[in-house]
Amino acid sequence: AGYMLKNYVGAIIVGGLFAYFLFPFFKKIQKKVNSKKLAQIILSALSVTILLLLIAGIILPLIQQTQGFYSESEGYVSNFINKLEACNEKSFECTIAAQVRNLLGGDSFAERSQEFIEKASTFLLSKITMLLSSIASFLIFLVIMIFSIFYFLDKGHKIKESIITFIPLDHTHKLRIIDRLEQTIKAVV
Repeated sequence: AGYMLKNYVGAIIVGGLFAYFLFPFFKKIQKKVNSKKLAQIILSALSVTILLLLIAGIILPLIQQTQGFYSESEGYVSNFINKLEACNEKSFECTIAAQVRNLLGGDSFAERSQEFIEKASTFLLSKITMLLSSIASFLIFLVIMIFSIFYFLDKGHKIKESIITFIPLDHTHKLRIIDRLEQTIKAVV
């Protein structure tokens, strides 16, 4: 059970960090809309939208390139096989084709190439299945992160005070560290 929860504890921590960095925006939005819950919803939705856009900007082109490669791979192999079988001259390609035929031990290059394509397709199918399970896990991570952002924006101040009490430093040093951290975050945000 601990192994399964490990990934989702990370979602809570990431949500807490997002909430901490978004807190100045949260205060500004809260003043404009005069509602704490509405400001939480807006920031949570905005965070998810930005995250999904970043992911879509990376994953969608990769998927398109993979589909293009897969759909054109059989044509590339067929063209290569046709060129090699029609080869009668002593060019570099024909020399390579002769070496490959010798290595294959009597099987035709077309049969071995087709076998390779089938094995590669099976491999890709298994990786796609793993990808789909990873996507499901990521969606659960995302939902937990959204709820934790929402929660930390609401209760973050109390949680911060609780954490400060556990830091084993003098109270003035704690306040100085927190003040410096808040200045840094405000400068970045």
